[in-house]
Amino acid sequence: MASKQEDVGGAAHYSQASEIVELVLLSTDASTVKTLREVMSGSRRLWHVTAADKISDLLVAGDVGILILDAQELGAAAPRFIGEIARQFPDLVVMVAGDRDAQTALTGLISAGAVYRFIHKPLSPGRALQFVDAAVRRFDRQRQSPEPPAAPRSINYRLATLVAAVLTLALLAWCWMGPT
Repeated sequence: MASKQEDVGGAAHYSQASEIVELVLLSTDASTVKTLREVMSGSRRLWHVTAADKISDLLVAGDVGILILDAQELGAAAPRFIGEIARQFPDLVVMVAGDRDAQTALTGLISAGAVYRFIHKPLSPGRALQFVDAAVRRFDRQRQSPEPPAAPRSINYRLATLVAAVLTLALLAWCWMGPT
């Protein structure tokens, strides 16, 4: 059943319930919250939380597709927290807002794909809209894909692959040369 929604320009359009994308925002920064609320359209629902422990309640209970984290709220625990979220919810699109220091601290997670996009603060409405639109497109592609998304690969995965390859080569050499 379709529901009537108002868009930013005031024109009415209809959205299927399956088209609604739910976003969770963790932030106490009033400017960040205000900017993201401004760019939400009728088919996007923004859940605002001010504590990290509230995120899991929403992720488990609902159909949240996008998580936006303010790095300032997580502090030094950000890499571990994001890594755990990505492991538990591999289909969740995670974006992080913060400064250059936060981006540097999260470089490994960004490279591994656990963080989809990093947004520099302060957010402008235009940039925030571009980032949210990109995240919604990615979420829609994942939602339409028949196979589950792959979990982000980390440096530990690469190291484990390298160790497995070396052990395999050693075993093959031992078998070929025979035990002496």
